[in-house]
Amino acid sequence: MGAWVTYGNTEGGQLDIANADKVAIVGIGKTCDRWANEAKKKLEKRGLFKRIFG
Repeated sequence: MGAWVTYGNTEGGQLDIANADKVAIVGIGKTCDRWANEAKKKLEKRGLFKRIFG
C-alpha cells in the first residue's frame, strides 16, 4: 500500500508544478494586458497634434 501512496504523492507534486507554471503564464498575460490598456489610455488622452509632434 505504501507504493501507491508514494506514487500518488509524486504525481500530485508534478501536477502542482505544472499548475504553478500555468498560473505564472496567466499572470504574465494579465500584466501585459494591463500595460497595453494603460498605454492606450495615455495615447487617447493626448490629441493628434501632440501624438505626431510630441
